[in-house]
Amino acid sequence: MHTEDGIATTQQDKIKVAMDYFSKAVGTSMVRSRRINWSALGYSAFNLDDLNVPFTIQELYQIIKSLPSEKAPGPDDFIGVFYKKMLGDNQTCSI
Repeated sequence: MHTEDGIATTQQDKIKVAMDYFSKAVGTSMVRSRRINWSALGYSAFNLDDLNVPFTIQELYQIIKSLPSEKAPGPDDFIGVFYKKMLGDNQTCSI
């Protein structure tokens, strides 16, 4: 890993280079002098507790069945037909 000071070769040196870079890029936290008045903007809070509930097996099967067969839903390049073939007709296979 090339740096201004030379080449970082050890893991510790690489960690230091990465930490220094991101500290400069992101900066440090600071206390804000002003706050956003959400209610003046018409914002009302939502109850997001359901986002922490685990998916059910049935929900996963429904999602797999609704996938487009010839498109990859993510960066792993597995297309929908792969997951559908894995699922098959039984609802007990592990995915």
